[in-house]
Amino acid sequence: TKISFIGLNYQNPARVNYWYKINELGNNWIDLKTQNFITLIGISPGKYHLQVKAANEDGVECAPISMTLHFLPKWYQTLLFKILLAILIAASLYILYSFRIRQLKKVLTVRQKISQNLHDDIGSTLSAINMYTQVAKLQQQNNDYVNNIEENTQDALGKLDDIIWSTNPKNDKV
Repeated sequence: TKISFIGLNYQNPARVNYWYKINELGNNWIDLKTQNFITLIGISPGKYHLQVKAANEDGVECAPISMTLHFLPKWYQTLLFKILLAILIAASLYILYSFRIRQLKKVLTVRQKISQNLHDDIGSTLSAINMYTQVAKLQQQNNDYVNNIEENTQDALGKLDDIIWSTNPKNDKV
């Protein structure tokens, strides 16, 4: 902000000396010599009271002139901007959180389908093979091959139960 002022001296206008002070920044008068303007840079937003006085070459001073200055904050310093920024951050976090939850639900759904399909399809087939081998074992005298089939199917059923248990999302809490 640049503020210009002038003190009238008809005989010698170049010999007018100026002083100013801003009450909120200090009580000392700042001597400008013959410079008839001030440039205010980096002033924080707020209300300031500026006083300017002038004196001719004989040292005769005039009464100080007062002016009230209002410096407004920049757009990114306003409360509205800070509130909107907080809302934007909160909304972004919520969107990321809900996206992650949807992804986890999809994974759980796939795991439940795999667990159910393994249990229904392969489990029932292996159980049927196990029952057939037990019936065949009762009817035949030489049961070496049937015993091997029974052992392998029981082993496969145990491993299948382990796979089903580990893919079932209900068992994740363990």
